[in-house]
Amino acid sequence: MARSELPAHITLQPKMGMFEPEDLVYLMLAIALAMYAHWAFLPAGLAAIFKYNRFRSKKPRGYTMHVLYDKGIIVLKGYPLGTQRVLMA
Repeated sequence: MARSELPAHITLQPKMGMFEPEDLVYLMLAIALAMYAHWAFLPAGLAAIFKYNRFRSKKPRGYTMHVLYDKGIIVLKGYPLGTQRVLMA
Protein backbone atom coordinates (compact mmCIF):
# COMPACT_ATOMS: atom_id res chain seq x y z
CA MET A 1 0.00 0.00 0.00
CA ALA A 2 1.33 3.42 -0.96
CA ARG A 3 1.98 5.88 1.81
CA SER A 4 0.26 9.25 1.45
CA GLU A 5 1.49 12.58 2.75
CA LEU A 6 -0.63 14.94 4.84
CA PRO A 7 -1.06 18.47 3.51
CA ALA A 8 1.30 20.98 5.11
CA HIS A 9 -1.51 23.34 6.13
CA ILE A 10 -3.67 20.78 7.94
CA THR A 11 -2.81 22.08 11.44
CA LEU A 12 -3.29 25.77 10.63
CA GLN A 13 -6.27 27.66 12.03
CA PRO A 14 -8.97 28.18 9.35
CA LYS A 15 -9.23 31.80 8.23
CA MET A 16 -11.65 33.90 6.22
CA GLY A 17 -9.55 36.65 4.74
CA MET A 18 -7.32 37.83 7.57
CA PHE A 19 -9.79 36.89 10.32
CA GLU A 20 -10.52 33.63 12.09
CA PRO A 21 -14.22 32.64 12.13
CA GLU A 22 -14.45 33.41 15.86
CA ASP A 23 -13.20 36.95 15.24
CA LEU A 24 -15.73 37.52 12.47
CA VAL A 25 -18.55 37.08 14.98
CA TYR A 26 -17.13 39.88 17.11
CA LEU A 27 -16.56 42.03 14.03
CA MET A 28 -20.18 41.61 12.90
CA LEU A 29 -21.42 42.47 16.41
CA ALA A 30 -19.27 45.61 16.46
CA ILE A 31 -20.54 46.69 13.04
CA ALA A 32 -24.17 46.02 14.04
CA LEU A 33 -23.74 48.06 17.24
CA ALA A 34 -22.04 50.83 15.29
CA MET A 35 -24.90 50.95 12.77
CA TYR A 36 -27.41 51.12 15.60
CA ALA A 37 -25.50 53.90 17.38
CA HIS A 38 -24.85 55.93 14.20
CA TRP A 39 -21.26 54.70 13.86
CA ALA A 40 -20.15 56.40 17.07
CA PHE A 41 -18.85 53.19 18.66
CA LEU A 42 -17.12 51.64 15.64
CA PRO A 43 -13.56 52.73 16.54
CA ALA A 44 -13.97 51.51 20.13
CA GLY A 45 -15.50 48.24 18.93
CA LEU A 46 -12.69 47.58 16.48
CA ALA A 47 -10.08 48.43 19.11
CA ALA A 48 -11.74 46.00 21.53
CA ILE A 49 -11.73 43.25 18.88
CA PHE A 50 -8.03 43.67 18.13
CA LYS A 51 -7.20 43.85 21.86
CA TYR A 52 -9.16 40.63 22.50
CA ASN A 53 -7.50 38.97 19.51
CA ARG A 54 -4.05 39.68 20.98
CA PHE A 55 -5.18 38.34 24.37
CA ARG A 56 -6.68 35.22 22.80
CA SER A 57 -3.60 34.51 20.67
CA LYS A 58 -1.79 33.39 23.84
CA LYS A 59 -4.60 30.94 24.71
CA PRO A 60 -5.31 27.49 23.23
CA ARG A 61 -7.81 26.95 20.40
CA GLY A 62 -11.43 27.07 21.49
CA TYR A 63 -10.69 29.24 24.52
CA THR A 64 -13.83 31.36 24.16
CA MET A 65 -16.09 28.31 23.85
CA HIS A 66 -14.56 26.77 26.97
CA VAL A 67 -15.00 29.98 28.97
CA LEU A 68 -18.64 30.25 27.89
CA TYR A 69 -19.15 26.57 28.77
CA ASP A 70 -17.50 26.96 32.16
CA LYS A 71 -19.71 29.95 33.01
CA GLY A 72 -22.82 27.95 32.03
CA ILE A 73 -23.75 30.26 29.14
CA ILE A 74 -23.65 27.51 26.50
CA VAL A 75 -24.05 23.74 26.66
CA LEU A 76 -21.68 21.57 24.66
CA LYS A 77 -23.17 18.42 23.18
CA GLY A 78 -22.06 15.33 25.09
CA TYR A 79 -20.64 17.25 28.06
CA PRO A 80 -22.17 17.76 31.52
CA LEU A 81 -23.38 21.22 32.46
CA GLY A 82 -20.56 23.71 33.08
CA THR A 83 -21.78 24.31 36.62
CA GLN A 84 -21.71 20.60 37.49
CA ARG A 85 -18.39 19.94 39.18
CA VAL A 86 -18.86 16.25 40.16
CA LEU A 87 -19.45 13.75 37.38
CA MET A 88 -22.21 11.24 38.00
CA ALA A 89 -21.25 7.61 37.41
